[in-house]
Amino acid sequence: MVSALDIMDDMLDETIDLLKYISSQFVSDTQIADDLYQKTKEELFTSIGDMSQSLSVFMNDMNESGNLIMDDMQSLSDQLFKVMNLMLAIISDLNIDNEDLENLVEDVSAEDIDNSTEGKVSNSRNLGSIEGDINVGGIAGAMSLELKFDPEDDLKFGVGTTSNTVFQTRAIISSSINEGNVISKKNNAGGIVGSMDLGYIKDCIGAGPIESLDGNYIGGIAGISSSPIVSSYAKCSLQGGNYIGGIAGFGKEIKDCYTLIKVNESRACVGAIAGDIDKVNKIKGNYFVNDVIHGIDSISYAEKAEPIDYEALISIESLPSIFLEFQLTFIAEEEIIKTIDFKYGESISENELPEIPLKDGYYGKWEDLNISNLTFDAEIRAVYVPYVTILESEEKRNEVLPIILVEGKFTDDDILTLIKEDAYSSEEDILEQWNVVIPDDGEDSHIIRYYPDEGKGRLGVYIANNGVWKKTDAEWDGKYLVFEIQGSNILFRVIDGGINLGWIWAAAIAAAVLILIVIAVMAGNKHRKHRNVKSG
Repeated sequence: MVSALDIMDDMLDETIDLLKYISSQFVSDTQIADDLYQKTKEELFTSIGDMSQSLSVFMNDMNESGNLIMDDMQSLSDQLFKVMNLMLAIISDLNIDNEDLENLVEDVSAEDIDNSTEGKVSNSRNLGSIEGDINVGGIAGAMSLELKFDPEDDLKFGVGTTSNTVFQTRAIISSSINEGNVISKKNNAGGIVGSMDLGYIKDCIGAGPIESLDGNYIGGIAGISSSPIVSSYAKCSLQGGNYIGGIAGFGKEIKDCYTLIKVNESRACVGAIAGDIDKVNKIKGNYFVNDVIHGIDSISYAEKAEPIDYEALISIESLPSIFLEFQLTFIAEEEIIKTIDFKYGESISENELPEIPLKDGYYGKWEDLNISNLTFDAEIRAVYVPYVTILESEEKRNEVLPIILVEGKFTDDDILTLIKEDAYSSEEDILEQWNVVIPDDGEDSHIIRYYPDEGKGRLGVYIANNGVWKKTDAEWDGKYLVFEIQGSNILFRVIDGGINLGWIWAAAIAAAVLILIVIAVMAGNKHRKHRNVKSG
């Protein structure tokens, strides 16, 4: 009998220790059936099995010993079932699913915002470039509750924790501004925060470019948000896939916000306030300036996401100064060449554009930009293109080969002008006379390649110089006659030289010399024969 009672006493002590252990080790985790929990549960049921077996032994002992201790046995049995019921209740409480977690955590971020000091980021400013894979923001990557096991024990139930415990959480970002580039590879890129599951954003400004390279949910303040965004502003460019919004790519509660944005690239669900919103939402008092994009997913809503003109926007007293400041930035080879400030709707002249730095073998031009009625900031980059080294005329000989080719350093926009002129001379046989206008490429001289009519005789090239025709040196290169000219506007004519008298005189002289040599040789032979006769 003593041994059975001892067993029961030990079992109760072990049960109490087990309950304390379960209570101290409980951690809120979305992965409920983790290894630790399964192990604890298995130990619990093993203990219950041991208790059942011990109770059976105890009952056998009781049958052998009679009814002397039936009252004690009944008390022990009642206590045992109380312990078992308590265990089962604990097991039931531990089985928390994802929906119950919303009841376990209470977001108190919206309470006493101005006086709160914990869980709060305030007066923060980012000027740097922020890049990441997912959940990328200028101030914070994500505002959410981490329910995984925390190695620093941020979330831990104490021994006295009950199943009705509720955690309060606070995450506030206020009076902060992002002016840097935010780039994500995948989803959720925002000027202030990438992903916002909880918390509160107030009086923040998104002023830097936001881009997702291969993802969705891009916003001037938040990429995606399920929590309040209040009294915030966005003046930035946005680029990505689906769900692009001036305040949030996807939002639930957006109040009293203002935007002036530019969307460089997008697919579906685009809005000046939000790309799209939750079915259960609180959208109120948001305004934007944009002639192309509407408020929420291509639709504007009065007093919720409503368009206003620029004059109405700048009349708002609390409006940040960024809405009054616009700038063109000219960049060449990643170096800022010049910045030009302008006012909304203003135009600038081409004379104000800076010169593009030289690059050997290339010419530079600024990216295409309409510099009239400017309404948004822009970065204009210099584009370097290899020189066009041969410029050809539109006029062709027999509709095949260009009549004129000019060597130089030309651009794709340069055009060679060729004008055929009538010419007459009583002394010379003028075949053609051309006026050539060469685009200015900064060179003083150029090589001209002229393709004449085939079947002509010896040709001469003459260039007009202050009304005087002067012959210039020309050489054949294939079918083209090549010569050099000075300046960019020339008049030249081609003369048919007929038979070349120089060659005729040269041939005559050569023939005369050959005849004299033959005569001399013959005379020498005759003189030798005469001497031989005498000696004989």
